[in-house]
Amino acid sequence: SARYQDHQSEIMEADGFNTCGVETTVRSSPQRNVDTVTHGDDTLALGERENLKEFERFMKQNFVCHSSGLVGPHPEDGKMLRFTKRELRCVPDHGWEKEPDPKYGQKVVSKLGLDREDAKTALTPGVHEKRPYLGTEEEDEMDPEMPREEHTDYRSVSGVAQFLSGDRLDIKFAVKE
Repeated sequence: SARYQDHQSEIMEADGFNTCGVETTVRSSPQRNVDTVTHGDDTLALGERENLKEFERFMKQNFVCHSSGLVGPHPEDGKMLRFTKRELRCVPDHGWEKEPDPKYGQKVVSKLGLDREDAKTALTPGVHEKRPYLGTEEEDEMDPEMPREEHTDYRSVSGVAQFLSGDRLDIKFAVKE
């Protein structure tokens, strides 16, 4: 809530965190050598292992909060976390991977019936059948208006697909079309 975010801002600024001028949910602490991103009441902190442990203690002293633990290359660290409906994974000798939570992709596939065996595929997204009737009186007969009960499903799938396309460049063009 806005009240929580204001409270968090006051405490973090008093501790030396600077708020990014452009994005108020991004903060940096030169003293702690920790950067944070906040979404609602979830905060993701980036920094060196010992600095993050100290930041975790600071957060627990000042807020009623729960920690998902550390994620990173150290053997004691976790290797995956979820933040803002995305999975962040630390891959040894590779770095970091980020992708939307797979359940959202599965939701689109299911809603569109693409998980059925008889689902049709397209070699190239955005390639349409030739429709000589476009722009003619036949168009209304050939492309009837979507039934009202399908509007909600269409909007739901479109919204999820748009969310996914921000991280999944392989579907960005098809979603736009």
